[in-house]
Amino acid sequence: MTYKAYFDAIEAQTGLKPDGFHAAAKQKGILKPGLTATQFLAWLAADFKLGRGHGMALWKWFGDHNWLPAKK
Repeated sequence: MTYKAYFDAIEAQTGLKPDGFHAAAKQKGILKPGLTATQFLAWLAADFKLGRGHGMALWKWFGDHNWLPAKK
C-alpha cells in the first residue's frame, strides 16, 4: 500500500484528512509532551477504529508537519 493509499483509506473509513485528525487530537488533549507512538495509536484505535499501519502513517504525517509535541 502506498503512503497516499493509506490516507485515501483512512479518509474513506473516517471521513477525516490529516488536518482533521490534528484538530481532533488537539480537542482531545492528547498532544502533550512525551506523547508516544503507542499512546497515539491507542487513541486512533479507540476513537476511530484505525489499525497500526494507518495509525503509523498518521504518526509520520504528524511528525513531518511538526504537529507532535516536544519530547520531555
